[in-house]
Amino acid sequence: MKYDPLRHHRRSIRLRGHDYAQTGMYYVTVCVKDRECILGENLQNEVKLSRIGKIVKECWEGIPKHFSHAMLDEFVIMPDHLHGIIILVGTRHAVSQPLASSQREEISLQTGEEFGRPICGSLSTIMRSFKSAASNRIHSEGYPEFAWQSRFYDHILRDARDLERVRRYIRNNPTRWFDNCRKEIECA
Repeated sequence: MKYDPLRHHRRSIRLRGHDYAQTGMYYVTVCVKDRECILGENLQNEVKLSRIGKIVKECWEGIPKHFSHAMLDEFVIMPDHLHGIIILVGTRHAVSQPLASSQREEISLQTGEEFGRPICGSLSTIMRSFKSAASNRIHSEGYPEFAWQSRFYDHILRDARDLERVRRYIRNNPTRWFDNCRKEIECA
């Protein structure tokens, strides 16, 4: 389908002017469509993954095999979403010949992907590939109704303190989930 600005008018939620394909640390959250709890269940502060959740985990852990500049850090799969940290190292601008100055300027000024024009090795491309691979495997294993929400949340981790704060958040997510569920039950 050809890009039509009148029809395809979703605005990017990425930080304007940031090159999401260069070295950096990113905290991402991906949710199941309609926040359906099908990736697993939270049992006493620990998530027991369903078959679908296990496929998601395998695909998540496979990201570095397909994107050599991507490393995974802390992550957790919750019943209806995944939190993870992706660290991009090096550069996606691997070319055999030096870039002309106009090409360097174009790359440095790039503010994000345009519809239908993915940027090789960018965070968006990695996440699109992950979601697609997981969906395809899940569908092929007999769960054709599975779907992700169309977008994902990201936060650029700017320093070691920010990284450690998010790691703690990810590690503690199952406990918070369990505590929140208990409070809802007690209030009912």
